[in-house]
Amino acid sequence: MQFSIIVLFICFTIIQSQPTPPVWPNYFTYQWTMAHVYDDIQLPPYDSIPTVNTTVGRGRTYYDWSIRSMIEYYYDICIPIFESTSNNFTCNFLNTNGTAFLVVTDPRATGRPPCCIFGKPWSPPAPDFIETAAGVKYNGTGVYYKRPVLWWVLDDPEDPAGPFGYSFFEDTCRSSNDTAGNKTCTPSQFFFRATTGFASQFFDNYIVEKPDPSVFSIPESCNNAKECDV
Repeated sequence: MQFSIIVLFICFTIIQSQPTPPVWPNYFTYQWTMAHVYDDIQLPPYDSIPTVNTTVGRGRTYYDWSIRSMIEYYYDICIPIFESTSNNFTCNFLNTNGTAFLVVTDPRATGRPPCCIFGKPWSPPAPDFIETAAGVKYNGTGVYYKRPVLWWVLDDPEDPAGPFGYSFFEDTCRSSNDTAGNKTCTPSQFFFRATTGFASQFFDNYIVEKPDPSVFSIPESCNNAKECDV
């Protein structure tokens, strides 16, 4: 009986100590530095941007949940998830109208079409995905350049693309103005599995403002797009 009470108390304490999952605002934009760490020794999460066995590039993300759209601009190197070619080219990863497109913006991308369909149907994460998505779990606290962060990890055994990690600056968490009982926090880092090792986006210049809808326009090169060759 005493053992059962102790176990129950421990479980209750753990549950109570877990922070409320943050929600995204309905729209935002931020810049980021992406570090592709192409070994399996330096594993995320990272407390600073890695430099060894790493390729670094810059980018920007726009998000607008009211029209179910999101786009990532990769200014230096493309998202490193395609094994059929290198990612040494610039690209946009556009998610709109229920479809995810990879849009090539660089002539260095030899062997790749100007646009291909990565997924359909496909939707950006909902603002409350940390709380509602299957497989997302609180993964504890960490530090990014000496600032405390809160981590959640999505690790679905049925999804070979995972795990995915999401961190938020703890000192920015505030009650949400949109939904009672929820809070918003400034994102700090997102990691995902790459073709080799892991890639992480380290965020900066986070602004809660509605993007111009034109950033989500589907280019003509996608009119006859076929499925991406990964």
